Amino acid sequence: MRIKLIPNFVTAALLSLSAYSCAVTPATLEQTFTLDAHNPLAVSRKGEQTLIPLALLNLDDDTNNSTYVAQINGSFVPSQLVDTDADGQQDSLLLITDYAPNAKVRIHVSTLRGGKLNPQYTPLTQAEMGVRVGGKKVGETWQGGEYQQVNELTNPASHTIGDKLYKYEGFGWESDLMAYRFYFDERGLIDIFGKRTPDLVLHEVGLDGGDYHAMNDWGMDVLKVGPSLGLAGVAAWQNEAIQPIQNVDSLSVKLQSGPLHSHATVEQTGWKLGEQAIDLRRRYSINAHSHLTYVQAFTKQEIPQLAVGIVKHNVEKLSYLDEQSEWLYLATFGEQSLADDQLGMAIFFRASDLHKVTEDELNELAVLNASKNLDFYFAARWAGEASPITTKQQFLNYLETTRQALNNPIKVTRAK
Repeated sequence: MRIKLIPNFVTAALLSLSAYSCAVTPATLEQTFTLDAHNPLAVSRKGEQTLIPLALLNLDDDTNNSTYVAQINGSFVPSQLVDTDADGQQDSLLLITDYAPNAKVRIHVSTLRGGKLNPQYTPLTQAEMGVRVGGKKVGETWQGGEYQQVNELTNPASHTIGDKLYKYEGFGWESDLMAYRFYFDERGLIDIFGKRTPDLVLHEVGLDGGDYHAMNDWGMDVLKVGPSLGLAGVAAWQNEAIQPIQNVDSLSVKLQSGPLHSHATVEQTGWKLGEQAIDLRRRYSINAHSHLTYVQAFTKQEIPQLAVGIVKHNVEKLSYLDEQSEWLYLATFGEQSLADDQLGMAIFFRASDLHKVTEDELNELAVLNASKNLDFYFAARWAGEASPITTKQQFLNYLETTRQALNNPIKVTRAK
């Protein structure tokens, strides 16, 4: 993958690095750090997320809030600054690479003093939304005009389900492997777009004249959500029953796309829950080469427990609930896609957060202790995707590989 650097950055003058962890090349105003990333598992890991905390870099004052490039084995690799704790401040450098069993990878990270690099990478993720502009409402639906991309939006009170104001009823996020969408209305639920191509496609989905419920070259909508919680929809858990998110005062979203990582932050305010009015913010993040979505949920008010659901479609339930593991999962697998083939859905959650696993008429449920914040992952695997999963054993292998990876993240340290 090619990288374009600002003209004043002279790549030929890159410092030949030893084991010393920081060096400066005055001729190019370059500051370089050497780090080691270690795979603690005795298995190979392909396309693995590697997060380098910026706190590991002893940045000079004039390189704070800078940009970076990374090298592995003498070659530049794509990287991206990310905000891991959703506080609005970039705190880590993300790169994605392969690891041999129990192996260490040396990474050189460079930045400029008094300048900013401008690397360009092929996008492998996006978060996007299209809203109709220039149209008019005919009966119950909007017609004419064109869908225009937005970075943030507050849902108007006049919007109704199915009125075609939004391209595919809301916003979406995707990697090169899988795509998801959020119903930007009173449902506030998640659906799955199964992808048959590594290309980014959401910006072309849901345009007038298209049908994402039918098979396309790129794939299709593969999940029937109905009145359930869909995949990883959340609800309060009270009196041994779910209390869905309904009757909110406002619904808004902010979208941010990057080459390796994209996210969508949705906020629902004034959710009426008994005598409380709850403000709930959720951020959905996805990385390149991954089916996983990472969910971070925050409330200003106490909610003791949240239920996270998977819609029931009369297929097999799978779970790993041994609390000796940091991460557990609840999943379903079987012929449950709208393409009439195999679809697997899973929620990964921390053992320390689990209250219980249960079910109701429409959903398999993981009830999690929430307080004011909670994080978990979800994923879908589809028989029609480029690397298909068509058997229960293949899906179980994916679930176990993912659980082990979550339990054993790549560890990054300063080189010695």
